[in-house]
Amino acid sequence: MEIFKRVLKLLSEDNAREDVSNDLITLIRYNAVIIGIWNLFLSIFFFVQGQIQFGIWFVVAVAVYAITVFVTFKYDDNSLLTGLFGLICLVSAVVFSRSLGWACQFQNYLYLFIMLEWYDSQRTSRQKIVLSIIGLITCIVVYLLSCDPSNIIVSMNASAYAFIGCINMVIFGLCMCYIVHSFSAQYLSTEHKLYQYNKKLKQIAGMDPLTQLMNRRSAMEELNEVISNYETNGRAVSIAIGDIDFFKKVNDTYGHDCGDYVLKSLAMMFKEAMKNDGFVARWGGEEFLFVFSSMNGDEAVMVLNHLKEKIERTELNFNSTGFSVTMTFGLEEYSSNLGIEDTIKKADDKLYMGKESGRNRVVF
Repeated sequence: MEIFKRVLKLLSEDNAREDVSNDLITLIRYNAVIIGIWNLFLSIFFFVQGQIQFGIWFVVAVAVYAITVFVTFKYDDNSLLTGLFGLICLVSAVVFSRSLGWACQFQNYLYLFIMLEWYDSQRTSRQKIVLSIIGLITCIVVYLLSCDPSNIIVSMNASAYAFIGCINMVIFGLCMCYIVHSFSAQYLSTEHKLYQYNKKLKQIAGMDPLTQLMNRRSAMEELNEVISNYETNGRAVSIAIGDIDFFKKVNDTYGHDCGDYVLKSLAMMFKEAMKNDGFVARWGGEEFLFVFSSMNGDEAVMVLNHLKEKIERTELNFNSTGFSVTMTFGLEEYSSNLGIEDTIKKADDKLYMGKESGRNRVVF
C-alpha cells in the first residue's frame, strides 16, 4: 500500500515550471501508465500464445508509453505532450486494429486522443476541430481495414478476442472516466471560485468601506427582504434612524481622522447590539439605520435606550485624548399601511424631534 501511495504521488508530481498547468500532464501520465501496463500484459499473453512477433510489438508499445511518462517530467509544453500521446494512440489504433480486428476495441485509443485534444487549453478551437476530424477519419479507415476478417493477421479463438475486447473497453472506460472527472473537477473548482469571487464583490459593493456596515443600497435590499418575511409571518418590524450628536464639532475639534475613528468605534457597538435583533447600516454621514426584524416599537425602544446609555458611558480615546459622544434616535414601527419609505420618513422626523428637544434620547 505504501509503494502504491508513493507511485501515485510520483505520477501527480508537478512540472518543473510553476506557470504550467499540471492537470493535462497528469492526465497523460495516468493514461500512459494504465495503457502501458495493459500492453505489458498483452505482450506476455502473446508470448505465451507463441505469437512472438506481436509480443515484441507490445513490448515496444510498453517502452513507448514509458518514454511518454518520462517525457512529461522533463517538458512543459502541453500541446507537444498531448500531440505525442495522441500520435501514439493513432499508431496503436491503426496497427493493432489492423492486425487483431475491430472486435479487440483498439480503436478506442482514437477517442482518447480526441478527448485529450479538446482538454488542451493551449490549442485553438480550429486546431481542435481539425485534429478531431483527423481522429474520426482515422477511425473510419481503421474500421474499413479491420472489419474484413481476411485482413486480420493474427488468428485467435473467439474467447481470446472477447477477452481482449472486453479488457480494452474497461481500460478505455477507466481512462475516459478519469479524463471526465478531471475536467469536471476543474470546471467545478472554477465555478466555485467564480461564485466566491462574485459573492465577495457583492459584499464589497454593498458595504460601507469605513464602518464595514451595510451601505444604503444594500440596506434597502435587506429591508425589503425583512418586510417580505413580515408580510408572510406577521412578526413585527421596527425601524430607527440614529444620528451622532454634534458630530461636526468632533471633526472640527479633533480632525476628520478622529471623526472616522468615532464612526468605526460606534459601528462596532451597533453590530454587537444588533447581532440577534436585526441589522444596522450606515445611512449617510453620521446617520445610521437600525432595523429590528422581530420587534415591535416597545421592544425596540428598550434596545435603543440600552445602546444610547452604553454610547454615553463609553470613553473614546484618540491620540491620547479622551472624550465621549451621544446619539439621538427616531423610531417607528412598520405597518403595511405606511410602507417602507413612509416608515423611514416618520423615524427620521422623530429623530429631528429628538434633536430639537435636547438630543441624547430615543423618540418613539
